[in-house]
Amino acid sequence: AAADLARIGAAPAGGKSPVAIVFDYAAHWLFEAQPQGAAWSYPALVFEWYAALRRFGVDVDFIGPDDTLDGRAIILCPSLPILSGAMMAKIKSSSALFLFGPRTGSKTTSLTIPPMLAPGPLQELIALRAAYSESFPADHREPGDFAGAEIAGRIWLDHVETTLKPLAATKDGAGLLYRQDKIALLTCVPDHAFLAALFFALLSERDIELSPLPADLRLRRRGEFSFVFNYGPEEAALPPALVAEAGEFLVGDKVLPPAGVACWRSGGGRSQSDV
Repeated sequence: AAADLARIGAAPAGGKSPVAIVFDYAAHWLFEAQPQGAAWSYPALVFEWYAALRRFGVDVDFIGPDDTLDGRAIILCPSLPILSGAMMAKIKSSSALFLFGPRTGSKTTSLTIPPMLAPGPLQELIALRAAYSESFPADHREPGDFAGAEIAGRIWLDHVETTLKPLAATKDGAGLLYRQDKIALLTCVPDHAFLAALFFALLSERDIELSPLPADLRLRRRGEFSFVFNYGPEEAALPPALVAEAGEFLVGDKVLPPAGVACWRSGGGRSQSDV
């Protein structure tokens, strides 16, 4: 390990990723008190979104509702049940593309349903409201379609009133995804296929560099350095595109053993963190 560190030298400080997930501890505590569905789990929802992004080789920052939104291309909010005035002001002034998950804007600070119904004050930016909601058992799926792909919603579904056309809907016509300008809103907990298709579309729209990875590999960019980690129990090969990018490895090789690491210098090119 010491020899590997010597070959790498001093790595630059980590920069700001263009992609951020908003993790809200107040949301976590609220949903623990009022899960309103046995299968609902805020930590699981956040982890699923994070894992889906990392499978594309995208660096992701975690931020809180009180943090600045400046310098981001995409901001993902798996659920923000309470939308403060300060948060709404930052959303309005940001140039980022936003994706909000189900139950966003569904509560007030006194844990009541807002008079205008969910998504509460977000209705200023996306013209819909949840007329009623239903929760599902963990194994239930609401099959649907998104951009020609077969997807499904699960765990939760907000039935909304709106004149917007859904970008994804169930076989019965219930909307699963809506968008107005920079605001996109999911009415359900998306399955893995839905998340992958949706994130691919959003990342591509904002020209975020994608490096799709095998199941157990994860990529991290830091300045001019790129690191790949194998978290699996078997050896895993780097995708051909990363092998071509790497050229000469500082650490490891194109095939990583279990718990293996590979590192290379990216030639001084612009990384995802340089925004």
